[in-house]
Amino acid sequence: MIASGTIAMGAVGLALAAVSSDALVWSRTVSPDGTLSAETPCTAGEIHAGRAIPNAQLPIRNYVPESRILCRAGGRAFMAGVIDVNDAPAGVSAYDHLVEMLGKRAPAQGKPGQTVIAGRRAIINRAVRGGTIAQTGFIEVGPKKIVTVVAGSMPGASEIADMGAAIDRFYGSIEVKN
Repeated sequence: MIASGTIAMGAVGLALAAVSSDALVWSRTVSPDGTLSAETPCTAGEIHAGRAIPNAQLPIRNYVPESRILCRAGGRAFMAGVIDVNDAPAGVSAYDHLVEMLGKRAPAQGKPGQTVIAGRRAIINRAVRGGTIAQTGFIEVGPKKIVTVVAGSMPGASEIADMGAAIDRFYGSIEVKN
């Protein structure tokens, strides 16, 4: 049995053997506060270790800690969690404010596109560079709340196609509760 996981993609080192996403064992994980759930290829221990990572060590530091799902394994990283957005102008939803802000600056890689995830408006950006793949997404939850989702691989961790399939499965499994 090979496990993988849900963690914040960032400067976090990952090191396990590369495996096909078909060989991974996936199970549903729920955030501690029940706000969201997703399928991950992580073991219970990897999920528990992800919960212990402080926000200060993550690339996105304003997660509501009880709402996070984080884990890593097999050179793969998966992360999802709620962020409160308090700087949107009055009368503008957090999601619309985010889309406007993203439109003002081009990402370093990839091309953001809008879609629907779990029946909610979302914007995602996938970038492939130097043997790595990463995808960042934002899902509208409420007027001042967004679920931020990040998934990716470290160089040499897996084939880009396999990691792309794992990212698609992770994103496709996300369920958000109000």
